[in-house]
Amino acid sequence: MAAECGIRTVATLSGTCAGGGYELALACDEIILQDDGNTAVSLPEVPLLGVLPGTGGLTRLVDKRMVRRDRSDVFCTVAEGIKGRRAEQWNLVDKTVPSSRFKAWVDDHVAELSKAEGPRNRTGAGVAIEPLGGTYEENAITHRHVAMTVEDRIATITIQGPDGPPPADVASARADANNLWFWRAARELDDILLDLRFNRLEVGTLLLETKGALGHVLAWDAFIAEHAENDWFVFELLSAWKRVLKRLDIMAKSIYSLIEPGSCFGGTLFELTVAGDRSYMLDDPDQPVHVQLSALNGGAYPMGNGLTRLETRFLGDAETLAAALAHEGPWDAMAAEEAGIVTLSPDDIDWEDEVRIAIEERASLSPDSLTGMEANLRFAGPETVETKIFGRLTAWQNWIFQRPNAVGEQGALTLYGRPERPVFDWRRT
Repeated sequence: MAAECGIRTVATLSGTCAGGGYELALACDEIILQDDGNTAVSLPEVPLLGVLPGTGGLTRLVDKRMVRRDRSDVFCTVAEGIKGRRAEQWNLVDKTVPSSRFKAWVDDHVAELSKAEGPRNRTGAGVAIEPLGGTYEENAITHRHVAMTVEDRIATITIQGPDGPPPADVASARADANNLWFWRAARELDDILLDLRFNRLEVGTLLLETKGALGHVLAWDAFIAEHAENDWFVFELLSAWKRVLKRLDIMAKSIYSLIEPGSCFGGTLFELTVAGDRSYMLDDPDQPVHVQLSALNGGAYPMGNGLTRLETRFLGDAETLAAALAHEGPWDAMAAEEAGIVTLSPDDIDWEDEVRIAIEERASLSPDSLTGMEANLRFAGPETVETKIFGRLTAWQNWIFQRPNAVGEQGALTLYGRPERPVFDWRRT
């Protein structure tokens, strides 16, 4: 938020800040602690619960705040936490302020931060966000541009492309903000992905489809690319897609894109195909199908590893990447497979059986092994704080939470708050 949108976050701590509370503080730009002899920061999950901080606390401690590993080791095994000057000396917080001056210091500091000019002419009134107002059923969600149906642990998500070209200018776009296809489609897809994550745990495979005019999608991309760096509102539209694509990257679901006649997998929507695990593109001369890149595929949507999805796909193959980005115009199915931008291009005779078998085989495999496999394969290349937390730690954390040492009858999480002490299986992996 600070780097891209100019919005700084400050955590002000008065009283014990433990576990998830401190993890929230760690995600902020600054942490200010009241030095009153009682206020402390703590990650007590290891000594009290037999698990790990669940949202990346350990990684942010050593990678973001760069707390020494020996000090981190002490901190993470002291349930009562660390307070006052030591918390500041160890870089667990940015500053400690005595109680007598705490509120006044914080008010002055925030007032000073607020004087900074926001990037991309971020001035004037904001834009009110209206509810999406979709229809929610037991096995379906329907929005204006994005819909989902669920059958036999398989969810099919269909994204309808724009009905026409983008607005003539930024002022027109802002005036009709809540009806803009580019923004609304991103919000609707995000809503469906969140529903899948929290309400449909048994769904293991996502099939992504698009319908619409490829040219309209590319025209929207051109509009966004032209104005995003100079206008804060258009940049936020771009950021909405950046966030939802990152959410798709870390879905604990297998993801296949199906590129068929009438599809509009171009530019921003093409990112869906490279965010997924495989893409199938029909090769039928009687029903030609095309995909095409836009300027936004070249860097507007980085993954958690800091690379674009195409850079991640062609890791170590700069020549093929450069050729794909330099290609002008659309690819048909055979050319797309040869260029490496889709996985497979079955012909019209094999299409139905090949896709059906691929989906059925995937649905038959262990969900645990698939989750671990996908998390590793999707994030090739550099390791970052994001990939450590969302691509690696999540799988570790889920495993630790299922271990008897945490949730068995005598596990630490089970017995927390009770007088009994946990009984551990002392064998390490």
